[in-house]
Amino acid sequence: MSTEPNKRRNILFLAALGIVALFFVGDKAYRKFYEEPAKHAEDLKKQLNKKLDDAKLELRKSKRVVQQLEDIEKKSLPWNAEMARARYQDWLLQLAEDAKLEGTSVDSGEPVPVTKSDRRSRKSIELYKRFSFSVRGRGDLGQVTKFLYDFYRGGHLQKIRSLNLNPLGQGQQVDMNLSVEAIALPNADREAELTSLVSEQLALPDVRDYQDIARRNFFGRGGTKSAWKQIVLSAVTSDVHGTAEAWFKASDQKETLVLPVGQSLSRPSFDVLVVSLDDNAATVSVDGQLYRMTIGQSLADAAPVPK
Repeated sequence: MSTEPNKRRNILFLAALGIVALFFVGDKAYRKFYEEPAKHAEDLKKQLNKKLDDAKLELRKSKRVVQQLEDIEKKSLPWNAEMARARYQDWLLQLAEDAKLEGTSVDSGEPVPVTKSDRRSRKSIELYKRFSFSVRGRGDLGQVTKFLYDFYRGGHLQKIRSLNLNPLGQGQQVDMNLSVEAIALPNADREAELTSLVSEQLALPDVRDYQDIARRNFFGRGGTKSAWKQIVLSAVTSDVHGTAEAWFKASDQKETLVLPVGQSLSRPSFDVLVVSLDDNAATVSVDGQLYRMTIGQSLADAAPVPK
């Protein structure tokens, strides 16, 4: 009688072992044939997505580099060396003329090819041509400022390597010596003409914004105040038509300048614009700042008018 229950227990035990073994084998098979392939596929997908993202990033970088290179090529001097040198030299001379510099000369050296060795072909590849120019001229700091402003507004591949200013006489004028370098690229889109692009690298858009350089003439005796002391309001009168006029005496000029409202007295580093007149005073503007000059008073002693 006791053997029958034992058999049943054995059978149940064996059945339980079989179920456990089946579960273990099934779980192992599930991991091997489903989870592991699925995880491998997911990892592979992540790797491919990363490679795809990296490829897209490199493509965007390449496009950006290509665009930057195209923008640089638009600023290049013409690839024809003789035309590039002649056109750029003419451009520098025109800048000096526009700035009213005196005794201007522009010299240029031979273009220097810059090359790179190609390992595959074992040949030298010309990357660009480098041009050197020297500019010399005389003028006051206002004229030098005008020249430099126009230079930096030019959209060329260029830079100033050195700038020397030597004062002449009492320092109202300087002797300017400038060393310039310019570049021509092989894929420039022009063979004989300079670019017409305008550079936006300057912080301020108007040349008048830089006239503080001229007013702070560190070469002149007394600086700006010395130049302003030379301008004196000597009288305020009216002409035959009743138009009010200001009479200015400049110590470095023999004639008295008679100016109505709206006209300017031009000096090397600044202009004095007549804004309004009354019986014994003139309101003038210098670089946007108003000053009230009374008869017998110099511009240096004039009182600023609050804006």
